[in-house]
Amino acid sequence: MAFDTGTAKLKFETDGPVAIVTIDRPEVRNALDNETADALTRALRAFDADDGLRACVLTGAGGHFCAGADLKALAAGQQNRAWAGDPDGPCHDILSKPLIAAVAGYACAGGLGVALRCDLRVAEEGATFAVLSRRWGVPMSDGTTVRLPRLVGSGRALDMLLPIYFVALVMSFRRRPNWALTVVVTFIVSGIVYKAPEWGITFLGTPWHMTIGCLGGM
Repeated sequence: MAFDTGTAKLKFETDGPVAIVTIDRPEVRNALDNETADALTRALRAFDADDGLRACVLTGAGGHFCAGADLKALAAGQQNRAWAGDPDGPCHDILSKPLIAAVAGYACAGGLGVALRCDLRVAEEGATFAVLSRRWGVPMSDGTTVRLPRLVGSGRALDMLLPIYFVALVMSFRRRPNWALTVVVTFIVSGIVYKAPEWGITFLGTPWHMTIGCLGGM
């Protein structure tokens, strides 16, 4: 079974009780324009409403998770919308079932916000989480400034958020293996999305509803 996302830029597939949502814009490292962001919101709501689906894996095509907002689309006049503050933004809703980010390559700027809005993050060894947008004073409207300190602590979050610390803006697991952004770091070169459904099924064997319910406000 698959949900029609309404665009080729986002795929929705299922593997048993696990939904797999893939941002499919590899030519722009899976940056989100408004069409893709809207499709992601619809896909996550469809997953949450489907009683036959119990966990969702969110990932990106072509070796990267998400490079944030599509800046070229914004430069061309696309309206800028707050992903967390907008009731229809992809980082706004609190889901009733676990959402797992399977991260390869870059999860930067708004892409970091999308990863942080997930309940869990699993990453390849070479995955990189970064807040690059702050270098140019671009505000963050995806919830990162709230969720990041809750996950890694305020001191480490400031290292990533403050533009004066450019070296610390890029956090890869080769240099920051204990920063608690993920629960699993897989020491493989590629293929994390193929393993993620297995983790989703394993996760469903635990009393996840109690834990996710407690963390729902994050």
